[in-house]
Amino acid sequence: MKKIRIITCLLLFMLFAPLHSKTIWVHPEGADDAPGNESQPLRSVQAALDQPGYDTVVLMNGTFRIDQPIRMRRSGTPGNKLVIMAQKQHQAIIDAGDYTLEAGSGKTPNRSGIASFHFGEVHHLLIEGIQVHNSHGMGIALAHGASNIILTHCRVVNSFNSGIGLWYSDQVKVLHCEVTGANRQDMKTDLDRLGREAPHEALTIAGATHFEVAFNEVHHCDKEGIDCKEVSSHGIIHHNYMHDLPRQGLYVDCWFGLLQDVEFSHNIVHDCEWGMAISGEGLDASMRNIRIHHNLLYDNRGSGIFFGVWGHDEPRDSIFIYNNTIAGNGSKNHWAGPVGGIDIRSTSLTNTAIYNNICHDNFAYEIGCSLESEEREAWQKENGIIVTHNHSGNYKSMPEPPGAYGSVYGFWGDEPSKGDPYFSPAPGFSIFPGSPALRSGWPGAPFGRSLAIGR
Repeated sequence: MKKIRIITCLLLFMLFAPLHSKTIWVHPEGADDAPGNESQPLRSVQAALDQPGYDTVVLMNGTFRIDQPIRMRRSGTPGNKLVIMAQKQHQAIIDAGDYTLEAGSGKTPNRSGIASFHFGEVHHLLIEGIQVHNSHGMGIALAHGASNIILTHCRVVNSFNSGIGLWYSDQVKVLHCEVTGANRQDMKTDLDRLGREAPHEALTIAGATHFEVAFNEVHHCDKEGIDCKEVSSHGIIHHNYMHDLPRQGLYVDCWFGLLQDVEFSHNIVHDCEWGMAISGEGLDASMRNIRIHHNLLYDNRGSGIFFGVWGHDEPRDSIFIYNNTIAGNGSKNHWAGPVGGIDIRSTSLTNTAIYNNICHDNFAYEIGCSLESEEREAWQKENGIIVTHNHSGNYKSMPEPPGAYGSVYGFWGDEPSKGDPYFSPAPGFSIFPGSPALRSGWPGAPFGRSLAIGR
């Protein structure tokens, strides 16, 4: 009986005890014929990732120089994500400066498809705390077929293409990452054709589904900040910080097909060309059900929120813009024409509601449209465009000089709140008691039902 009890206890222990985990260690001065433990690490990140049976790969402090992309070929499971992590956050650096040719091909890398650190056709992974520098293509890509991946606390510095790209991946998250120096023409190789500009954007979301991009910082790059485009759907972009960019900090653009069900909330954008742009550039493309709320857009050279007329100016339907704070945007003699707060330059809109926003101290207008009053009112009625219960500061309308995209005429909208909103100084922009913006929101609002307006 005693023997049976012992065997039974051993079986229960084996059944319920956690599986033994295996960690592979890698260091720039290790050896690829080493056992891969902490005291005898491997040298190559790729060799470490290709090892069988591990749960975790740890990149030890130092700089790993690569001349070919690092590709993840293994997947985890729903109950056991594979982990790739830095020993200490941002102290493991992958330097891709020597990756200029595809192996054996004599050709430059596929700039849209391959990254220095590439995750495609893999799933259930956690990538944490790693830096990628000097990419002649993308820095990090969660690409075609990738799913159930979390990329967190990573940093990408200097890339010709996107710093981070989500390309047709599903159920992926990019959290607490930093992208700087993306889309740099000087990161092209001698074999790259010098075009008008480098490809894509700093953080690109292209055709991704069920995604979350949050708590990231994107700054000092050479093009747009975060761009959600093509047929992306069912995603949220929130609590990101974009600043010091030569184009828009946030961008949503149906380049082709249908882009739908994307939410932008609690982001901060300043010192960019545009705060946020909403466009339908591609032929026969469209977007619907986009919610933009509780964002802070201030001190941008162009307008805070811009309905762009770029490309084919295709239709945008069911756009909801509410509870944003849009302050101090616009500048004199801007190349695009009059710029200010909310800029309804395009009229390819239907079923769109703009409400409960604070627009204050923007340059040419607080809210403006490319149509003059009677024509605008008829267009609004015919297309279901609601502009109501916004705090519009001190009314202004300076439609001249027209610039590249023509004139824009300021207007109040329905049921406006007026006067000084009593802001705290930047960057807080909270509202002091006694502000006319308090409890002046739209009671019938479809989203953001609080009567308080702004963010």
